[in-house]
Amino acid sequence: MDGEITKEKKFVKDLLHLDDISRITYVDSGWTSRVYVVDDGRFVAKFPRNEITKKEYIQEIAILKVIDEINSNVLVPEIYLTHANNDYLIYKGIVGKALDTLPQEMDDTLQQKVGTDLGNFLKQLHSIELPGGSIITVEDEITQFQQKYEASKSVLDNELSNDEKNALQTLVYLTLPNELKKIGYDKALCHGDLGYWNMILNDNHQIGIIDFGDIGYWDRSKDFIGMEGSVMLDAALAVYGDDTKLRQKIALRKRVLSFLDLPFYIGKKDKEGINKTVQKIKKMLAE
Repeated sequence: MDGEITKEKKFVKDLLHLDDISRITYVDSGWTSRVYVVDDGRFVAKFPRNEITKKEYIQEIAILKVIDEINSNVLVPEIYLTHANNDYLIYKGIVGKALDTLPQEMDDTLQQKVGTDLGNFLKQLHSIELPGGSIITVEDEITQFQQKYEASKSVLDNELSNDEKNALQTLVYLTLPNELKKIGYDKALCHGDLGYWNMILNDNHQIGIIDFGDIGYWDRSKDFIGMEGSVMLDAALAVYGDDTKLRQKIALRKRVLSFLDLPFYIGKKDKEGINKTVQKIKKMLAE
């Protein structure tokens, strides 16, 4: 693996005519891509881990080309280099820090500003038509999070009490499926993985959104579940259009977030990531 990373770093260095490979950082957090960040985000290079990811790149490239239609304060990446067979994707990124690395710096005023900008952006994104865009139904979502649960059982069986295991299994196989089907499906073109981990704040306190690899037609509530805290969410919905049904959908899908990353950390044998995720699950079950 180290040899592959070094080889790809050298490839990126040559493509971008960089003077020093040390300007390139490998970010080992991508589920579907190996990601390299140049100069703290000035450029980002992605290499697919499998053939399915190459197909995702097609949609990501397509949305980044049409997203200029959106008139907002939100920054988005700009396509820089592509490969005919989607063996790599390089775009001009956003220089700044991911929100999940600086929550202590997000006071209410800043959260309100970010929420307002995100709400305006999503209101427009959700109205865009993307020919050939993937459609992810409620049934697809249910299958996805049940698969993530099954892939995590080896850890969950060891880390949760019997009461917690029963509660989580009931949530995954009964409560969430029934409630999500009951409340209905409101299709919109969504980012699909919008949370603090994919939001970048620059030095001017302008928010940017990265990683459109999960772009597709989801229930519109999908793009709000990663907004942490009520201040940002309330500000976003005030601009986007607030209603009780949308709030209910957001609350339901937020519960799933607690365990979706667990298979990734298990695969990496990341004990810290596993422990943090288990604590999130315990907290969710206790609420």
